[in-house]
Amino acid sequence: MSQNTYCSPRLLINNKPIESSFSAKIDVRGGNVINKCDLVVNTNQLKHYKLLNEEVEIYANIGSIDNIPIFRGYITKVKPSDTKIQITCSDPRYFLSGPNSVQFTADDINNADGMTIVQFLQKWIKDNVNNAVLYVPPSNSIEVGSLAK
Repeated sequence: MSQNTYCSPRLLINNKPIESSFSAKIDVRGGNVINKCDLVVNTNQLKHYKLLNEEVEIYANIGSIDNIPIFRGYITKVKPSDTKIQITCSDPRYFLSGPNSVQFTADDINNADGMTIVQFLQKWIKDNVNNAVLYVPPSNSIEVGSLAK
């Protein structure tokens, strides 16, 4: 954690603040490319925690306390060492199109007959992606302009 009064970034994993110093490289390419973040946390205390698929939020706090994270995603890769831990995170779309996403196979029983694409996606996300944890927020909580960026 930086002691600079102008910039005091915060890292939260599963809504718990990580007090150790860290560095982050955030890759936001835009379009339909999944946003990624590479973190290096200077502690070895996290290596015994269950970190895969846990939520990560990074707040820049430049000049004041931020209410909206500069990056929000889920941990997809962890590499611990004796003095630090390297963490790779991806945004929630990773669960829809990443290598670990749930595959959809259409057949006579499992199909989208009579549904619009939006109805199908909402049902599929609810039944297959958000079945235990809310990874992808429901459509009523997404701002219209946030997806167009």
